[in-house]
Amino acid sequence: MRRLIPGIHVTLINLSYRKQGFYVQKGNPKEILNWKDLTRPSIKFLNQKKGCGSRVLLDEKLRKEKLNSTDIHGYEIEIASHLTLANAISKGEADVGLGSERATKHVENLDFIALQEERYDLILKSEAMDYPEVKTMLQLLNSSKFRKELLDISGDDYRDLGKIVAKV
Repeated sequence: MRRLIPGIHVTLINLSYRKQGFYVQKGNPKEILNWKDLTRPSIKFLNQKKGCGSRVLLDEKLRKEKLNSTDIHGYEIEIASHLTLANAISKGEADVGLGSERATKHVENLDFIALQEERYDLILKSEAMDYPEVKTMLQLLNSSKFRKELLDISGDDYRDLGKIVAKV
């Protein structure tokens, strides 16, 4: 954070964690396990829209693994949402897509291969921690009733919801 916003003191408050990974058909018939597998000529991939978290993750991993997006059959095909993408994979429209685990809870005939966990934090200027609105928000985030409601509708991991994870 110091590099991204130098000279500004901030507090990071955890909101949630989610797993990102590959959507594959039940049983993973193409044996897709890692980023390099996306470049196999027999694999058809469906992508997320530019700018979304999964797409940013994909492009960063391709860069780090020194893989070329032009070697991925279907890289240019953009799907609007995690759920739509997961559904397309389950129907055999492609072999693999990248998205959050949450979508797999709503789609049949689909397996999820977890690749990494992402942490989502709220970043506030540290001086804002004394504002009455922020104190009220923190009380809400730390409420067991609110946490239960989130778990009922979301499926993400809220183990550190409302916890101050860093002061920078």
